[in-house]
Amino acid sequence: MMSANDKLQAVSRLPSLPRDGGFDEELSFFVSSLIDQNAELMRKLQGLNSLSELADQIIEEIHKQAETIKSQTKQDANARAAVIIRESEATAKLEAEKILAEAKQKGEGIIEEKTQMAIQQGLQIIQKAQQQALSIIDEVEKQAEGIVGWKSTGARSPALQQRLRGNKVK
Repeated sequence: MMSANDKLQAVSRLPSLPRDGGFDEELSFFVSSLIDQNAELMRKLQGLNSLSELADQIIEEIHKQAETIKSQTKQDANARAAVIIRESEATAKLEAEKILAEAKQKGEGIIEEKTQMAIQQGLQIIQKAQQQALSIIDEVEKQAEGIVGWKSTGARSPALQQRLRGNKVK
């Protein structure tokens, strides 16, 4: 494939057309004009080729810069993500510690409340036991008074008399 520069040189080497060889002057002028236009177009084509090469270089540089920016952006994003993760972990740890402290405090409150309830229930049980014991003592005292009153009246059975003396009846 012939480069634009080679084409321009080939056109510039075209021989001039003789004016007296049967060509009329208009045709000669027209062909010369076409040759000049072709040479001008070839020069413009060379300029366009240079601009195209420059554009390719610029595009290549833009791609390099885009890759650099992309890489830097990725590094910045990773660094920012790491900071956010560390901050989130610290916040989560503080929140967890706060929740644990509240749970411990509530647990201690529940334990205290249940302990107080157990003490109250224990006291109630003791009170009922004391009342039952007093009731039994009263009953025993009544029975003892009945026995003592019976002893004084003399209406005793021989077995009861032996019991009262400490001898057991079998």
